[in-house]
Amino acid sequence: MNALHFAPANFSIFLKFSQLSLAFYHKSLTSLAMTLVIPLGFLLVSSFTYYAGGAATPITMGSTKSVAPAVLAQVESARLQGLQIVPIVGGAAENIRDGNAQLVLDQDEGDAAPSLYTLERNKALADVVAVALSGGHNAPAYAVKVTTNGAMSFAFLPGLLIMSLMNLALFTTGAKLLEDRAKGTLRLFRLFPVPLYIIFSAEAATKLLLALAQAALFVLLGDYLLELHLNWATIVSSIGVAVLCAFSLLSLGMALGSNLRSYSSGIHVFTILNLLMIFMGDLMFPNTNYPATRVVAFFLPATHCVNLLRQTMLDYPASFSVATSVAYLSLFTALMALWTLKGFRYTAEE
Repeated sequence: MNALHFAPANFSIFLKFSQLSLAFYHKSLTSLAMTLVIPLGFLLVSSFTYYAGGAATPITMGSTKSVAPAVLAQVESARLQGLQIVPIVGGAAENIRDGNAQLVLDQDEGDAAPSLYTLERNKALADVVAVALSGGHNAPAYAVKVTTNGAMSFAFLPGLLIMSLMNLALFTTGAKLLEDRAKGTLRLFRLFPVPLYIIFSAEAATKLLLALAQAALFVLLGDYLLELHLNWATIVSSIGVAVLCAFSLLSLGMALGSNLRSYSSGIHVFTILNLLMIFMGDLMFPNTNYPATRVVAFFLPATHCVNLLRQTMLDYPASFSVATSVAYLSLFTALMALWTLKGFRYTAEE
């Protein structure tokens, strides 16, 4: 293989291959929709579901230990239809943020009147309950206090973004590369006096541009729809982390697309890996919290990607330290790049 250097002529070839890679989306609008539009659709549906569940019946209400027995007796005697008392442990704001109850009854020391804690999206519901518990008076005896959303409520947003980037890496990049090898398209590259790394650099550059667009759309739209109120430093950092994670996932897609021997069997490998990372990589379920699945989750790059993104965007509790996740993704990317360049085959079976 030629030495790794970028002469002016090589840079011109790099730009030509980049244009060729982007031209694929111009010819295949379906692939572009799968890469950008459909994942955004999942974000819209998830956001709608989050708000639609705000007033779901029954209405769950917890009570802290600070509430006077007389107040609890009054709540019990009111017997509001659809109001369900659930057990909680800890403070009011903490239970609201963690989603243990829609409303939490609390009474600060020295306050004669109790308070109803809730999220902003449930404030109207809390106002109605406060009036009902006060016997229908216009000036309720229960003060409604709004607490901020916790990270747990929005953990699905980074998970959806990483799922979108996985789709870009495995199917739009890796499976396409395997298909080109199976169809014989890449055999023509043997005739070009072009170092192999230039071809892959152009492919990676165009896919990273798409990853940047995906990350920016997800973070900005998620911030708006879910009212996260992220500051610009957090937004920029989150987009940057997502793009770096995309680079690691792209290295996996390229390595598989370059080395699998058959398209017909290889496409199943992509599907299995995609499902494995979705269901075992902390995207949907907290597998790192359980000893039986933590080891498997550790070796999946998606686990470390969503771990870093949740910490950056939501200040989410870490599954692994930042240093551990960054070190793992760096080593993983280097190994995938080495496998791609050393084991690349121009052809594959159908």
